Amino acid sequence: MNKLFLGIIAGLLVACGTQVAALSGADEARLVALESLTALQQTQIAALQTAVNTLNAGPRPAVFIQAPGAANVQALKSARSTNAATAVGGAAADADTCTGLGTLTGRPDNSNPITSSLIGGVSCTGYLFVVSDAASAAEEGYLQPISNFVRFYATSDCSGPGYISRQGSIGRLSADVFIKGAVFGDVDTRTGVRLPNLYVPAGAPKVTVPYGSASDGGGGCGFFPSPFMVEDAVQLLPNDPAITRVPNGPIPGPITIGTNP
Repeated sequence: MNKLFLGIIAGLLVACGTQVAALSGADEARLVALESLTALQQTQIAALQTAVNTLNAGPRPAVFIQAPGAANVQALKSARSTNAATAVGGAAADADTCTGLGTLTGRPDNSNPITSSLIGGVSCTGYLFVVSDAASAAEEGYLQPISNFVRFYATSDCSGPGYISRQGSIGRLSADVFIKGAVFGDVDTRTGVRLPNLYVPAGAPKVTVPYGSASDGGGGCGFFPSPFMVEDAVQLLPNDPAITRVPNGPIPGPITIGTNP
């Protein structure tokens, strides 16, 4: 026990007019025990703080989008080697650690997890997508079209390859769609019939294409007698699940989110 510490306590009490008797052996033993306990608690607190700092600095557990009723789409090794993450020098999601439809990125229409009807995610090969929330086995989920999606063609009759662009109001797509790749649905706006899913390949090169005609997905075609050039177009392709790891067609519910067991 620090004698100086005990002397300071006794001196303070005397200064206040209190008669202080010499500390007994038992009292000093209790003070020694209290000091030891305090030191132990400080050590434990320091250890807990170190553990908290380590946890905060580590990676967060991924939240996966699960669809037990959907077909188990396996990505080909050759496809994984050319996925979005690899195209931009990132680390691709490993097929052994990524499950279901991929990892959750957000809920685009509402941040409230109860009322939101859409789920945004990244597939196990790095492709962006948004799917409708099918909460039960009686429902089906569908990939959503990209906002303000307009498909245009170099031809005058909407034939041949289709393209999309970020230029002006033609597409308004984020740069991530061009870099990471994206899969999205398509709907005939006249009939409501869902068309095959489409995708923008990861790292797709931007090309300059004449805007000769356009379709809103409803079967109609608008012709432009004097085509203008679109400088940041990318070609649309039919979705290939072996590359994107996103299934075609409706996705049987329930679609849920959670960490792997």
